[in-house]
Amino acid sequence: MTRTDGRKLKFVPLDNVTRVSYGLIRRRTSGLALVVLAWLLTGPALAAPVELAEATTYALTHNPRIVAAAHRRQAAAEQAGRVRKISEPQLRLSADALHYSWLPPNKRNLLGPGNEDYLLSLDAAKLLYSPSLRAQVDIATADYLVAEQRLRRAIQQVVYDVAAGWYQVQRARKRLEADHASLRQLEAHEEIVEEYFRLGKVAEVDVLQMRVRVADARQRVIAAENAVRLATLQLANAMGLSTSEGLEVSPAPDPGTPPVEALPDVQEQVEQAWLRRPEILATEAQMAGAEAQRRQAAAGLQPEIQAIANYNREGTSWPNVDQWSVGVRLSVPLFDSGLTRHAEAAATANLQAVQAD
Repeated sequence: MTRTDGRKLKFVPLDNVTRVSYGLIRRRTSGLALVVLAWLLTGPALAAPVELAEATTYALTHNPRIVAAAHRRQAAAEQAGRVRKISEPQLRLSADALHYSWLPPNKRNLLGPGNEDYLLSLDAAKLLYSPSLRAQVDIATADYLVAEQRLRRAIQQVVYDVAAGWYQVQRARKRLEADHASLRQLEAHEEIVEEYFRLGKVAEVDVLQMRVRVADARQRVIAAENAVRLATLQLANAMGLSTSEGLEVSPAPDPGTPPVEALPDVQEQVEQAWLRRPEILATEAQMAGAEAQRRQAAAGLQPEIQAIANYNREGTSWPNVDQWSVGVRLSVPLFDSGLTRHAEAAATANLQAVQAD
């Protein structure tokens, strides 16, 4: 596939799920696709307390966005396989048992007396040349690549959402610990002020002010507890859980001192983004699919060549007349009242819209 600037676009998978998925289009009917899909739908069990890596692994197998994207990728792979099979040899066996009120003279002369007609027919066909089918294969392949990149994008987004949710839980917990410590300190100070008030060392207004500060601290604790619950619910949602009940999140490890590394070259990172970002790769695949749709529309007035063969037996009691035929069929559309012209114009406009996107 070629980028808009003329350079070749190389698809670079980033993870094991992506690497496996590239093989699905070549193993459309194999058990590997079913195994991978079953792994995506079942996944590992969730243990408590949940580490970030465990939460991410669980989300990659249970988040409905990933499950839906995996199903769409599988459907696109099967569709690409179906279109490719159209050009392969096709074989059909048919049998007819007919009773006529009267047998036509041409059949009576051939088959003999009687009103029954039994027919066994074996037909074979092989498509040799079809511009329309070639474009359909390119469209199906592009649709698969789009579904593949959308699955990668879903994986990236879910991984980010889980990490953001997990660290938000840690942040809310730290805030709750700080608010609890502040409340305990204020409650101890309140006891001291009340004792001073009983001794006549402070005024009553000082006691009232301290009680207000303690009440405010209790409200902050309640708000912090609710923030922890909300952050836990957001993490559960990112993981694909229907509820946050029973979800225990492990505390964050001590990050230590991060190593000081040199900043990467910006231009190099941009080039890597062009090669790896699923949004860009999906749009490139959409452009290829739109171009294939334009070629398919333009093929409406182009010829098709098909190799055909037939063998049949026919008779009034038991098939006793047999014949066979082999040949090549050429189909040339002559006039379609402008259907091809309008279809090509619509496909061209769609291609231009994708290029603009």
